[in-house]
Amino acid sequence: MRAWSSLLLSLSLLCTAAEKGFRVPVRTEGVTESEEGHIDGVIEDQLALSADTAANPALADDIAFFVRHHYLESGYLSAKTEWRIEGGAIVITVDDGGLLEMGDIVFQNNPGLDEEELRRYLLRPTRERVGRGLKSLPYVENEISAGLDLVLRYLLSQGYQDAQVSDPVMIQSDDGKANLNITLTPGPQWKIGIVTVEGLPPKTQREVTYLTKDLPEQVANEAQIERTRRGIMSVMQERGYYAAAVDIVSSRGVDQHLDVRLVAKPGALHHISEIVVDEGLSRGASRLIRAAFKPSVGRTYEAERMQLAHGSIVDTGLFEHLEMEPEVLGENQLKLVFKGQEAPRYNVTLAGGFDTWLGAIASIEWKDHNVWNSGGMLRVKAIGTMLGFTGELQWKNPAIFGSRNALSVDLMPEIFSFEGYTRYSGGLRLGLSRKFTQNFSAETYLGASFNSVTTETLTELETGPQEYAVAHAGGTLIYEARDNSVSPTRGWYGRASGEVGSIVSTADLPYAKAELALAYYLPLTKRWRAAFGASAMSISTNGDVSDVPIDMRVYNGGPRGVRSFLQRRLGVIASDNTPLGGLSTQTYSTEFSYEIIKNLEIAGFVDAGNVSLEGGLPSMTDMRYAAGMGLRYRLPFGPLRVDYGVNLNRKTGEAIGALHIGFGFAF
Repeated sequence: MRAWSSLLLSLSLLCTAAEKGFRVPVRTEGVTESEEGHIDGVIEDQLALSADTAANPALADDIAFFVRHHYLESGYLSAKTEWRIEGGAIVITVDDGGLLEMGDIVFQNNPGLDEEELRRYLLRPTRERVGRGLKSLPYVENEISAGLDLVLRYLLSQGYQDAQVSDPVMIQSDDGKANLNITLTPGPQWKIGIVTVEGLPPKTQREVTYLTKDLPEQVANEAQIERTRRGIMSVMQERGYYAAAVDIVSSRGVDQHLDVRLVAKPGALHHISEIVVDEGLSRGASRLIRAAFKPSVGRTYEAERMQLAHGSIVDTGLFEHLEMEPEVLGENQLKLVFKGQEAPRYNVTLAGGFDTWLGAIASIEWKDHNVWNSGGMLRVKAIGTMLGFTGELQWKNPAIFGSRNALSVDLMPEIFSFEGYTRYSGGLRLGLSRKFTQNFSAETYLGASFNSVTTETLTELETGPQEYAVAHAGGTLIYEARDNSVSPTRGWYGRASGEVGSIVSTADLPYAKAELALAYYLPLTKRWRAAFGASAMSISTNGDVSDVPIDMRVYNGGPRGVRSFLQRRLGVIASDNTPLGGLSTQTYSTEFSYEIIKNLEIAGFVDAGNVSLEGGLPSMTDMRYAAGMGLRYRLPFGPLRVDYGVNLNRKTGEAIGALHIGFGFAF
């Protein structure tokens, strides 16, 4: 009977092993709860390395050894393990002996460095292993040894070029903590002395001088010197010396100063000889890439020109991401290899908002980013507000005739109803644009529109022509040097535009329109920001203001004008309370803002401006002034803005001020 029992037990163990891939059964006793997962991993690793299919003393001893080794590495310095084989299974018994935690750390001969920073470097290896959640860290000797290397590197980075760090003296306290005493031998602190750069190509001298001018008298830091070396190399590569290298030669000078000599080896100028586009990209994507970079073929590689071309492609929205990898061919040739992923071809966008003039706003937009697989874009957009409806059907070719010029064709129906009149309009516009540098872009355009104005309260003298067509041509030059075009904190912005055309009604009325806008954004401190803006617009005709349609006139007031007036309210007002506008206007603004918390700012502003019934250069007569306060909450697409402006030279019948709610900056 006993023999049968033994046979059945053996068969059971064999079947269990077969089910588990002949895994030898292992049980543990006394394993610390926090270490259970780690110990299971240790056991699994040893079983995987072993070819044994049955429990045996050698395997059991190995497992016990590595379990104890794990405990020792985890801060259990008195841990013990025992093993036994029971019923065909290995049983590992653990006595962890208690966790030895880190106690006080004393750095002897500290030359004045932050003690907490030294402690962080020392404990970084342990902290990276156990995570940042634990307040008390275990004492693990090999991790402390690795931390000592980091402490030494920190001393070197602070200019102590001869520094040494002793092995720690560990004293175990009565409460079971490891107190460490570490002796630092920093030696003198070295600073950077004379910095010379040799072998630079002439056209890189200025930028390299900027990189190195602040190095003397800085703490001698190898990392800082290495960053400068890489910076010099990058400057040369950006100027076409793609195989450039820089050597560092340092020598100890007088008064603990480290003299640094940087030897530039520019090599040959590299030229772009070939453009290679990944076959996985569409024909339209390939066309845009080749059109943007074709002018660079045969020319010297220049990073600024590459960034400009790359940015023009990414801005089309066709790509999720696009990578450009220059590859060296021979001594002075490069091929540009393009890889990437295209964005979804079609997308629909729904949006909504509120504006104190337009009221509630809702829009829907559909786009095809690669219409007919040409790289062109087709867009249909509809915007509804409490003042009317605007539609747009746009086709845009970002690389017309394989060039860097973009052609757009827009068909724009509109219904606009404000105060005493409603305008129905349909327009066609052709635009040709190009970005010349990172800062300068320009557009020329041709357009025509057909318009009808209906009113029950205004006279034709007040509305101007009520049935009219407009043909016009013009151009715009933009200078964009802000750090962020939708939410700027520093930099310049400028826009100048001119337009000529003819208003066709009962009689033709030629006109010329000019517009100029400037803005400057200046961070004063980490939280304070200043901004200054100026804009002017003028229409010149051989008639007077009543000959110009009411919606072609210029206006002032609102969130982007003199903010003590509601939209369009500065200037002549008809008897039914409809603003009638003028032929020239100007606005000057100054604003100071303070960041209360991240992304939320409070601002104070002063505005000045006017509207004149005369065309030509804006006049400084009858200037109106506003002062006020506002809040800005920065969002990814621009700030949500709430402003209240007070009318500083209020006239009879005018409001004390005006509240404005909307998105974007005032200028």
